[in-house]
Amino acid sequence: MRSRPAGRATTVSDRKRTMIYDRVETNVGTTSTLEEIFGHHTWASLTLIDACLSLDIDQLQAPAIGSYGPILDTLRHLVGNEAFDLAVVEGVPSVLIDSERMTLKELRAMAERSGDGWMRVIRQPLDPAAVFLEVDPVDGFRREATLGVRLAQALHHATEHRAQICSAFTMMGLEAPRIDAFDYGKATGRISEVHPGS
Repeated sequence: MRSRPAGRATTVSDRKRTMIYDRVETNVGTTSTLEEIFGHHTWASLTLIDACLSLDIDQLQAPAIGSYGPILDTLRHLVGNEAFDLAVVEGVPSVLIDSERMTLKELRAMAERSGDGWMRVIRQPLDPAAVFLEVDPVDGFRREATLGVRLAQALHHATEHRAQICSAFTMMGLEAPRIDAFDYGKATGRISEVHPGS
């Protein structure tokens, strides 16, 4: 049974309704907020890849307006870049990730490994002043970025491309998978909802 801690709830009003926001105790067992954030991040990518497994090759190769490219190319880009970003943060030298010919099952396995890797990173003591160097071995491009910026970019990049793939589903007349944070919360028991009249 959830208990309500002592303290006054905050009321936030808008034109449509008044919502009461308060803190309640839960027994989810997550050890950090970052774990929930990256838990959703990995879950959303895996859920999206699972949805794509039901598509045929024509659907996977169909052009998506205003996006990186067809669904399969976008997934390869998303998963490959994620693995590279993780390698930079983990300090793995000279990482060459060839995701351009990967199948969906191979991409899913790589996304799972990256998810495990992000958990390794965020479960360690994090130094907000840490700066990570990225060097392109082909053209010599260099980028230095703090850990916070690296983590934020990893989340942003994947979110952007997942949204593009969901739009491609919609443009083909298909229902896109539901992968927002609340969907993750419901799928993993982190959200309890009560709808009026239920």
